[in-house]
Amino acid sequence: MTLYEFYVIVSIMTKFLPTYQDCMDICEQVKIAVKREGEENPKEMFVFAPNTHEVDGTIITTFNYGLFVNFESCKNPIKSDHRIEAFELRGITFVPTEEGYERVLMLPKFFNLNQVEETQFHVLKDIPVKRVQLKEDGSMLGFVRMNDKLYARTKNSFISPQTVLAMSFLGSNNNYELFIHECFDNGLTPIFEMCGPRNYIVVPYKEEILSLLHIRDLSTGEFVDIYASDLVRKYSIKTTTKFDPLPLDHWVELAKTLTGTEGWVVTLEDDTMVKIKTEWYMSLHHLVTEVVDRENLVIKSILDGTIDDITSRLEKDNPRLHFINEITLAVLGEVDYLVRTASKIAEEFSGDRKAFFMKYKEHPLKFFIMAFLPYECKETGQTLHLTEEERVEKVVKNILKRTRHLQEAREYLESLGVDVYKFRSGIHG
Repeated sequence: MTLYEFYVIVSIMTKFLPTYQDCMDICEQVKIAVKREGEENPKEMFVFAPNTHEVDGTIITTFNYGLFVNFESCKNPIKSDHRIEAFELRGITFVPTEEGYERVLMLPKFFNLNQVEETQFHVLKDIPVKRVQLKEDGSMLGFVRMNDKLYARTKNSFISPQTVLAMSFLGSNNNYELFIHECFDNGLTPIFEMCGPRNYIVVPYKEEILSLLHIRDLSTGEFVDIYASDLVRKYSIKTTTKFDPLPLDHWVELAKTLTGTEGWVVTLEDDTMVKIKTEWYMSLHHLVTEVVDRENLVIKSILDGTIDDITSRLEKDNPRLHFINEITLAVLGEVDYLVRTASKIAEEFSGDRKAFFMKYKEHPLKFFIMAFLPYECKETGQTLHLTEEERVEKVVKNILKRTRHLQEAREYLESLGVDVYKFRSGIHG
């Protein structure tokens, strides 16, 4: 047995699936220090976070990585316990049962080729390729099942437009509903991508499709071969396109010229997964060439989650990389500060909205404080509370509106303590 074969066997045998308590421990202990302008000491901010959802009367907990996730925080989140990994905290869900919790998996966190040191091309190029799949241009989602009823969910939401589309799709495609139920009956969970005209990003789709990406064993976390699955064939489920497992350098070269597709997800024999995106897709996303020199586009890319695509394309000695990293810390630190500060004040609300407004009308965060208050559903009359995700979304929309233009973005960054002139002039301290 070669050392490589031994490594592959060991990596498969030691796949780590966190318990509910493991996830809570990770969320509590994994932090990053970020210093805001005007503060004497850095503030510790959480990298991973739980989020609770009330679904048909049941409180379900999902976990997701937060604003500052990186490879190291996933690989060894708790330094005192090398057993624990956090890659699964990308939508992993726990449904309460009489015995404790039922754990439902999504896909683990994985990175772009060349995004982090561990996914650099020179590190991975000699590892055999096991699987190559089309990178669908939509929204990843899965399902939970309670009382024989299915509920669609994205990484951190049961009420997003994508989940509404998915449930509507099931209503018109009974074979998919039967397929998902039989997966759960067999201890499996399918993971899909919701694509279509009503979830348009860059690649056009003529109709709504729920494309099967993977099936995972709920007990072991292992991936079932969807292309050889009797269940998939039985219900005629559309799978994402599979390609021949050609070496990594083939896909790197093809990404330079191919058009009309986002790219591929490549799985190596050691189960490392990497994303490779085409130059065509990147250019339509206005990435790299336009973004790196325009602070308003950098901020937009940070907040819409495409900044990783930019940094993975820059050489490690590119002077703009440090600038982007500094902006990322400043902007995401501000998002975290605004959400947590306004949320804490909003918790004081006792029911009198007018009195509460008068109390905080001079507060610099009054807009967010009032926006975070409970509200009455017009359809049911029920009092609803914003989820963490919905609060972040409100803050993000506000920042995007304030930094739409280049000069506004530069002034905003200056207010956060980023020396924009230093980077524009090429002077680095």
